Amino acid sequence: MRRTAVKKIFGGVATNHELAKKYSINPRTVTNWRNEGCPFDDGQWAVLDWLARRRYAPVGANAKFAKQLSERKARALCATIPRAREASGLARALRVAPPPG
Repeated sequence: MRRTAVKKIFGGVATNHELAKKYSINPRTVTNWRNEGCPFDDGQWAVLDWLARRRYAPVGANAKFAKQLSERKARALCATIPRAREASGLARALRVAPPPG
């Protein structure tokens, strides 16, 4: 069976090798990321958003997508700051509030 026929049958699901080449990572990394819930099926933007939320990006992916990752990391950080302020304000209010009763 030809590769194009297989892709038609399976709906164009990208292989680990194809994704590894696209994101400049190791095929084993693709397998690990799939197990961790990386949204490869949702497209490149979703993958880059997911990757920006991680602690670090692999060297190849970071080199290839440096601009997009830095923008997404900054956006993710800005989104967490108000939540942190709210959480610290709530913790402060709980410390200051007199005990019920």
